[in-house]
Amino acid sequence: MTTIITMIIIIHILNHIIKVPILPTFGIFINTYLIFQLDNWALLRLFIWTFIGFCIYIFYGVKHSKLNSSNDNNTSRIISSSDE
Repeated sequence: MTTIITMIIIIHILNHIIKVPILPTFGIFINTYLIFQLDNWALLRLFIWTFIGFCIYIFYGVKHSKLNSSNDNNTSRIISSSDE
């Protein structure tokens, strides 16, 4: 019960002082609570699969990035626009 009251107070503070929307903040708290209710093996599998997913995402993104294209024309436009 104290956890729910604490979450309500934090959401109220975030909403009225910092102007953070309530629904996404509440979703983050609920999902974090549910993740930490998992047993140790499920939590370990979650972290391993999350790490594998991030690695695939990062290495795929580096290779297929539009900023990393072999077309020097795009690179020169990006560099020249950032120098201005």
